[in-house]
Amino acid sequence: MLNDYGDSEFAGPAAYALAEMAFAEKDYAAALPLFHRAAAKSKEPAVALSARYFEARCLEATGRKEEAADIYAQVAEAGNPNPYREDARWTAASILRQPRKKDLMR
Repeated sequence: MLNDYGDSEFAGPAAYALAEMAFAEKDYAAALPLFHRAAAKSKEPAVALSARYFEARCLEATGRKEEAADIYAQVAEAGNPNPYREDARWTAASILRQPRKKDLMR
């Protein structure tokens, strides 16, 4: 459905709903592109922000921590209301404090 009607006004909310189901089942690899699509297609700012936050959580869970930190930082800087701000700040900071893989290889 999302492929056939990807440009409809319902694409963002539909992708978000599917992403939530995959996330609840801890299928982060499946949830990741759906949250990304939901963030891009949602006209409602609160849904887009939530989708970005959970996209970062999926990236973190799949080992892509540096990419997650970038998105967490974007979420932390988003306007108000922002229920994810503090968690996004703390999580980004904790990821960025860890040594990077390339730094450990030196």
